[in-house]
Amino acid sequence: MERRFFIALGSGRYRHLPEGEQLASVPDDITAARDLFTGLGYTAVLPGLGEYEGAEQIRQKLRHWFADTAPTGDDAVVLYFAGHGAVEPRDRHYLFTWDSDPEDLAATALATEDLVRILGKGDLRHLLLILDTCAGGAGSADAATVALNRLARNPTGTGSTGLWFLASARRKDTAGDARLAPGRARDGVRPAGAAAPGRTGPLACPGEGVDQHRRPG
Repeated sequence: MERRFFIALGSGRYRHLPEGEQLASVPDDITAARDLFTGLGYTAVLPGLGEYEGAEQIRQKLRHWFADTAPTGDDAVVLYFAGHGAVEPRDRHYLFTWDSDPEDLAATALATEDLVRILGKGDLRHLLLILDTCAGGAGSADAATVALNRLARNPTGTGSTGLWFLASARRKDTAGDARLAPGRARDGVRPAGAAAPGRTGPLACPGEGVDQHRRPG
């Protein structure tokens, strides 16, 4: 029997960022996304994921949930992230957690592609990753690369891959401040490997105009 799961991840508080870069709207953004998908028949799981947690704690919770739930090819998983994101020069896209250090993202932040590495295992064939963050387009591209490489190594026959990615902003862009709208969310989804749409997410990022390669978005 098909199961539909919704996972919200994000933090509005950041230990190593100044008060002006805290994101008070994140809880409301997560609530809006959860209400949207539960209204579509999804079951919200892992409540509070990312609140005052580090990257490794988040990875472990996702691994444990995945192992316990064992999603099948008939199931669907949506993971929505709200918060800061950044791209390091000559490096990957990262999602900020509570204790992420902007000066050492590789050691303290959550690499976006890790989400696909964890949730893209096993038989799961329907995964939607929504990045509501600055530099989101870059993260979507990273995640798509990992997913497509996995599919190339593990073909499962005919039919759609069911791997989808939606980003709130392109590389170097700042996400817009419009609230998440159900119609916009549905219309903005692209299949894995497609160009990420721009400015479709609800998050207002501080410091618009700064170099997103050096500052969190």
